[in-house]
Amino acid sequence: MKEFILLLVRIVVITFIEALSLLFMSWIAPGINILPVAGVGTLQAAVSIAIVLALVNGLIRPLLILITMPINLLTVGIFTVFINAGLLWFVSWLLPYFEVTNFWAALLGALILAAVNTLITSLTTIDDDNSFYDGVVQWLSRRQMEKEGEEPKTRGLVMLEIDGLSYQRIQKAIEMGLMPTLKKMLESGTHRLSHIDCGLPSQTSACQAGIMYGDNHDIPAFRWYDKDDGRLYVSNNFTDAFELNLRYAKGQGLLREGTSINNLMSGEADNTLMTMSTMKGSKLGDNPRTSKDLYLVFVNPYFFTRAIVLTVWDLLVEFYQGARQRLRNEFPRINRLEKGYPILRALTNVFLRDISTYTVILDIMRGSPAIYTTFVGYDEIAHHAGPDTKDALDSLHGFDKQLARILDVIEHKAPRPYDVFVLSDHGQSVGATFLQRYDMTLADLLEGLVAGRGKVAEINATEDARGQTAVLLQEIENLQTTSSVGRIQGAALNRTSKALGKRVQEEEISVPMDADVLALVSGNLANVYFPLRKGKITAPELETAYPGLLESLVAHPGIGLVIIHEAGEDGDEPWVLSKGGARNLRIGVIDKEDPLLPYGDPEFRAAQLLRLADFPHAGDLIVISTLFPDGQVAAFEELVGSHGGLGGQQTDAFLFHPADMDVPPTTNSADVYHLLNARRDLPGEPYKPEQAGGGTAVNPWAWETMKTGLRDWHLLLSRAARALKLKRSVFHDVAGDPYATGQALLLALLIAAGAGVALALDTAVAGNTVLKFGIGFTAELLGWFFVVLLAKVAGGILHGRGSFTRTLRAMSFARVPGFLGWFSFIPVIGPLLRVISVIMVFLATWMALQEALRLSRWRALIIPIVAVILFFLAGFILLAVLGGLELTIDLILSQLGLMPAP
Repeated sequence: MKEFILLLVRIVVITFIEALSLLFMSWIAPGINILPVAGVGTLQAAVSIAIVLALVNGLIRPLLILITMPINLLTVGIFTVFINAGLLWFVSWLLPYFEVTNFWAALLGALILAAVNTLITSLTTIDDDNSFYDGVVQWLSRRQMEKEGEEPKTRGLVMLEIDGLSYQRIQKAIEMGLMPTLKKMLESGTHRLSHIDCGLPSQTSACQAGIMYGDNHDIPAFRWYDKDDGRLYVSNNFTDAFELNLRYAKGQGLLREGTSINNLMSGEADNTLMTMSTMKGSKLGDNPRTSKDLYLVFVNPYFFTRAIVLTVWDLLVEFYQGARQRLRNEFPRINRLEKGYPILRALTNVFLRDISTYTVILDIMRGSPAIYTTFVGYDEIAHHAGPDTKDALDSLHGFDKQLARILDVIEHKAPRPYDVFVLSDHGQSVGATFLQRYDMTLADLLEGLVAGRGKVAEINATEDARGQTAVLLQEIENLQTTSSVGRIQGAALNRTSKALGKRVQEEEISVPMDADVLALVSGNLANVYFPLRKGKITAPELETAYPGLLESLVAHPGIGLVIIHEAGEDGDEPWVLSKGGARNLRIGVIDKEDPLLPYGDPEFRAAQLLRLADFPHAGDLIVISTLFPDGQVAAFEELVGSHGGLGGQQTDAFLFHPADMDVPPTTNSADVYHLLNARRDLPGEPYKPEQAGGGTAVNPWAWETMKTGLRDWHLLLSRAARALKLKRSVFHDVAGDPYATGQALLLALLIAAGAGVALALDTAVAGNTVLKFGIGFTAELLGWFFVVLLAKVAGGILHGRGSFTRTLRAMSFARVPGFLGWFSFIPVIGPLLRVISVIMVFLATWMALQEALRLSRWRALIIPIVAVILFFLAGFILLAVLGGLELTIDLILSQLGLMPAP
């Protein structure tokens, strides 16, 4: 019943917002008018138009989207705007009080309507997840699930990755109030936040392989060179990503039978969307779910247009933030206009984020056993603005809103319970780049050290979100042949496929054939290869070929660590060198100062570096830039936020997980696979804090709970006495005590009975005494519940945190001083007692609201003002919506000939 009432309220509010959007559209769009109707205001007419438009969008639009799917895919959704315009024009044909003069007016109106709708819903934090359109999407999604099998019985996993966010920075974001949903989950006790050391290299392909397969062996960096085959590997190259994924797929991927959305690795998911490693090598048509998902995305009439509006807004925000950074002369910084970064940021931080969220929700409603998606917006902004900047951290608020939507769907619409995880693959470290600090690149440094004895080539194509954007376009290109509607119109699609293909460019990088030294950089780590022979060369071989190179490289102020190989008694022995000393990574021998002391536990880091050095395709030299005293590093790429190597927060990932799950210390992201895989297909409901120790949740409204509280009449009288003395602690106690619910209801019933008696004894009111008592009793009780509800909602607007039941308990005890008013009939002192009781009830209620809703004194004080405004506003909205509904019904009846036209 509660959910039904909340749904009705949400529908009323969304309908009113839609009506306001229509009014604004009619005011500024030429050729669109809302015409006057006799006896009906313009607002009611706008509400009626909103209702009819919702019906048309829900009933007709899905069919139009299906018919025009090839065009929608080809235009990346832009054609849906024309569908919106056509439906708006169609509604004007249905309604005599809505005028749209031509299609171009309808097109402009559709754009304005979506923009205004986006603005209002963003400002009011209301979305249309419970709208009629989403009801249609949910029905279609459930239909797909029903065809695929029966509803599951076990728990599923929803895993949401925030690319590049470190453990320390998510703590900071939560403390800053940027992630209220995560904070609420922590405070409720359902989840905990744990530190994860992602290991080396600290970059996405290695980390996601570890998380999804439990194995990331021989991924030495984001890009590396195979000396044996003379081949370059780049993780976000479609072909290379496919081969990597195939290397680890052995039937036990984390996402088996599940869903991968916007990831690099697939985790052996049955259903993938925008997943890099499935773009090449798989047969088109193997994954027909993709076309269905994009179809369902396009069904919502405002999704695409709203995403475009927010994407453009994010683009403008980037221009502003970049200019602000330059004007303030903030460092470190880079040029944030190069290589189309502002557009890339907007696409990843908004457009891809929203598509990912929407498709996650669809698969939750289908009951997918494991869902994993990556949100890349923070990582992209942090690379260019800095991981600690407000620019980057603010993007996390957008993710938090998406998380809230996903949790709401899991709670109310999912066919199975889900464990929810939020995690990162790695962190980021900050610092001015190597080029900015030393006016040279690593290649320049090596070029000088080889002293003309060879040619140095540096390959530093940045790990950014460009690959994810290309993946989305590639998905659409592939769907030209997988969509059944696409086959019908295949000829038309083929004529334009080349144009689309030009927009999808993989990262194609070749190795110069005449290069004698190759430096492949990833963040502040570089694998340096010397193609003198197959396999890794040793320090003596390097010294023979390039005398003094190793010593001079280690001595450079921007170089922190260099790993080189020596031939030992028991085989290869990698050494890590620094300016102060050296360490044998295999046997632990230290010469002079341990070079790993600045990087944390030396033994821990030595094991990680040894594993990296032992990778068959790691560089002959592994170079890591200096870790400066302020915790900054110098990336070999032109990024102020970097990862891939060691130093700073780049290896500090996190796992936000159910509180009943223990997370031991980790050395590699592969450890996370075993933690998550153990949660697959668990029975029962997700963990709730009251279940700890085998206990059960206490239902404050259960009759047994209320009886328990009422039996303790000594406590009830003690609390009433403390309330009469205006002791703040009593309101704190009853607000948090579920057994006080019965006591609070008893007080409310006594006061209602008093109101009934007063009305029954009032000789000025005619009528039967029993009837008057009943009216007075009922009116007082219902009025009291309404006042509590209004106070709770008003407190919520003021950022109060407390349920209706908490508020009811505290406010009921706050009425105890009101019993003094019962003695107002006493001569002389009666009027004084009435005044005193009113003042005391006001003060008690003020304290009760502070404790129940956890509000400051001043915010609790203005709750009555907010409540009054809210009351009149709610009444105004309700009357407007009811008026519009009545007008719509009248129109339908008139069309059926059952009554005159309105």
